[in-house]
Amino acid sequence: MTNLKEYADLYRSKGIWVYPHIDMRESLDWNHWKGLSDAEYQEEYNGFDWNSALGINVITGRDGICVLYFSRDTDDSYTQKSIKTLLNLLGLPQDYEWLYMGNTYIALVIEIVGDIGKAGWQRYKEIHISYKDKYILPPGFLEHSSYECFFKCGLPKNHPIKVSNTTFLKCLEDLNNIDLVDTGERARKTLEIRKGLKVGCGCLTILAMGAILAAMGVFDGEQLGFMETILVLISMVALFALGAYITRDT
Repeated sequence: MTNLKEYADLYRSKGIWVYPHIDMRESLDWNHWKGLSDAEYQEEYNGFDWNSALGINVITGRDGICVLYFSRDTDDSYTQKSIKTLLNLLGLPQDYEWLYMGNTYIALVIEIVGDIGKAGWQRYKEIHISYKDKYILPPGFLEHSSYECFFKCGLPKNHPIKVSNTTFLKCLEDLNNIDLVDTGERARKTLEIRKGLKVGCGCLTILAMGAILAAMGVFDGEQLGFMETILVLISMVALFALGAYITRDT
């Protein structure tokens, strides 16, 4: 079993405020945490029970710490493009060490320098922001999943990179005007898949019809009876309808 206390101590050494993730339904009392001094927080930290914890929560908003996160795409190539776009908008390196992922999401931690107003309470296109709130850090369990999250580039060795409020707000503005991934490329790929399905279903339909006719003696020179003819017609109509349904455009 993972020793969460060791990881929590690592985060604490980087100046990150964390506390045990025990109940996913528990909300963060921001007024409590924002009023604590470092010494008062350290006293609380020393009394945390990590044995019953499911993970580690970072207290976002303290000292400008912010988490941005978005859903992973089923196609990993789109996920990688989304990561690249977001890192570029924030001016972060592509091997950013505070980037981490779970089975269904990607998240990254930064330190915002300056005031961002109400921006931390909004969602921008695919991006969610955790600010003056809590969010789970590796290793730990996602709110709705049993899969552990992990860092993409190994455990962080440094404090999260500082991003100015101007750069951060500009990033959010850009996110409202662009898509993280090329939707045109996604549409082209989807169209290619549909074309392949149409060709495949057409071939399967012909083979199935041939098998049915052969089984009823059509290719043996035998004349079909009335009921056999009806069955052949019903089978042909059913196969045609099935092919049309599978390859429909919507």
